[in-house]
Amino acid sequence: MMEMLAFGLVAGVAVGGAIGVVAARNVFVSALWLVLSFIGVAGIYAILGADFLAATQVLIYVGAISVLILFAVMLTHHVMGDERSNNRQAFLAFIVSSSVVAALGVLAYRTDWPIRPADAGGSVVTAMRGDLAGSSAASTAAQTGASTALTSTVDLALNQDSNVVRLGQALMTEHLLSFEIISLVLLVALIGAIVIARD
Repeated sequence: MMEMLAFGLVAGVAVGGAIGVVAARNVFVSALWLVLSFIGVAGIYAILGADFLAATQVLIYVGAISVLILFAVMLTHHVMGDERSNNRQAFLAFIVSSSVVAALGVLAYRTDWPIRPADAGGSVVTAMRGDLAGSSAASTAAQTGASTALTSTVDLALNQDSNVVRLGQALMTEHLLSFEIISLVLLVALIGAIVIARD
């Protein structure tokens, strides 16, 4: 119950920040709302057990990308004081975005979400320990040694299968090209911010 309440809270922060981005009349205020939305996404990662992604979200997006956006906005001429004019396609944009949100909600509701790996791993360890403890062994010392060895083996396997290790393997094998392209995009954005600041 508490987990669902926390998820609803951080999801509300993320969605509220996103709404603030598109609803604010000032670009600088929109960037501040974007920071709040990033913090909400980091909270969602933390609740889902992806601690590495949560820390990365805070350090990179909240701490670096958002600051870069804020500096680019503040250093751009005639941006801080100007307010955006009304968009004639606002109603069409609302219809399209509402349709996308509804489709994602239906997809999330109909998806058969698997059990978290941490819960499954814990149940496996408990079952193995119970089977080992219930087995009839000839010697108590041999049973204790076997239980310790099994526990160490299972714990080592679970630690090696953590989300950080799997994320690193995915980034360095399957998604290596995408990872490098993203780094180039960030480099181009940084160079663009410097050019804007000099002009």
